[in-house]
Amino acid sequence: MDYLPLMPFLVVTGGGLLSLLLMGPRKQTAAAIGRYTFTFGVLLTALLFALRQWFGQSGAFRLNFFGGAIVIDNFSTFFAILVLLCGLVTVLVALPYAHQERMDHPELHSLLLFAISGMLLLGSSKDLLVLFLGLEIMSLAIYALVGLRRHDLKANEATLKYILLGAFSSAFLLYGIALCYGFSGSTQLDRIATVISSLPPGSYPLYLLALSLLLAGLAFKIAAFPFHMWAPDVYEGAASPITGFMAAAVKVAAFAMLLRLALGELITGEFFAVNVIWWLSVLSMFVGNTLALVQQSVKRMLAYSSIAHTGYLLVGLTGVTTQQPDGATAALVYLVAYAITSIGAFACVTYLAQRNEQLLRLEDWAGMARRHPWIASAMTICLLSLIGFPPTVGFFGKYLLFSAAIQSGQLTLALLGILNSILAIWYYLRVVVVMMMKEPVTTGPVAPSEEKIAGKSLPPPGGLRWGAGIGAIYAALFLIWAGIGTFTLGIFPGAVPLFNWAWLSIASLL
Repeated sequence: MDYLPLMPFLVVTGGGLLSLLLMGPRKQTAAAIGRYTFTFGVLLTALLFALRQWFGQSGAFRLNFFGGAIVIDNFSTFFAILVLLCGLVTVLVALPYAHQERMDHPELHSLLLFAISGMLLLGSSKDLLVLFLGLEIMSLAIYALVGLRRHDLKANEATLKYILLGAFSSAFLLYGIALCYGFSGSTQLDRIATVISSLPPGSYPLYLLALSLLLAGLAFKIAAFPFHMWAPDVYEGAASPITGFMAAAVKVAAFAMLLRLALGELITGEFFAVNVIWWLSVLSMFVGNTLALVQQSVKRMLAYSSIAHTGYLLVGLTGVTTQQPDGATAALVYLVAYAITSIGAFACVTYLAQRNEQLLRLEDWAGMARRHPWIASAMTICLLSLIGFPPTVGFFGKYLLFSAAIQSGQLTLALLGILNSILAIWYYLRVVVVMMMKEPVTTGPVAPSEEKIAGKSLPPPGGLRWGAGIGAIYAALFLIWAGIGTFTLGIFPGAVPLFNWAWLSIASLL
């Protein structure tokens, strides 16, 4: 067997195992930098293998491993590249943050690598048991990452809620897998799809029950209504770099699962397109945007907006369930746009919130454009892309998404999506107005001598602090990421053949 196509997964998994042996002293700055360098190198190596697999093949390709349980094709490689890019940005953002917040735990790196390995497995799974295995590897690592701020009560509460609700969603998913095996005699997607196409009318209710349970479990992972209750508390309680990683990479991996199930003809027919996916999309958009309007915390506002963006992505899934692959291509393009802008926005939040994330309320950001002009500019670009403001990549993605919905006969759904995009302008531009036009009401972060955690005073931070030099470097990185990822792809979409790559990845499943 040629294991070269599996190298991205093997490198990340091996790196996670090896990082357990390279933890080193917890309080030494040199050891901390070494751990981050190792993690960055592992992800970069895996990314190079994934890029080699993508550009080293001509046209669509498909390689089966382990009896067809795992497949390496354009689709899985596309998602692997996107997830690994999100991981690399997370490492860069977390480097100074973890040290200044005193959460530079050695296990952070192992957990991050294991979470990414689970995501890579999700994108490559052609068997429901392998899918469940990848989902649990990712979920267990994310649960622990959310709780890394051990002395923060919000982080502790968020972790407990996430674990409890995640356990229920995993039970739903596993029971749906059991029912799929019950009526098909297999857990492989191709075999189940063949049985579904030949199901007699009398056994159709069992198929609907199994698929409903599968969708309930997956809807939790993408934070779709009514399985979204965990998202605001978890997004607010987790550390900002981890929140950005969840908002981008976890949603990317979860939608990889949904798209493979839909394109594998497990989620088919007018019933799921109109009565299930349609309503999930509409309610997620309206609930997310409506509740985001009244939020005063920037992180909670972005959490509710992520629920709305889940609704937008489900617009593309309705086209897939009615056998319109253009909807899947549009959803893939929009997923890339959302991943770029959301992780960029949370990177800016990480910088602007200061120590202990004490500047997270909207009024705390008044006058930020004067104190941190480059970061405020990057945040503005990301928010404009999340709105779908032309000529950003968010506008390009929404245009493709709603156009595909109209072509598949979902005119009402497309109009509701446009209405929700208009509704989102209010709370996104409110942040821009506060940063750019309001007078500052906060002079800066609390002095280090005044900071306390669990009643204990903390000494001033040492080593990697938010100095002028590192601040300038990160400001430049955030601005370049936001500019390239939003305006460049929006103004010159032909310069990066993103749509063609997305179509090629979808074509490998048809």
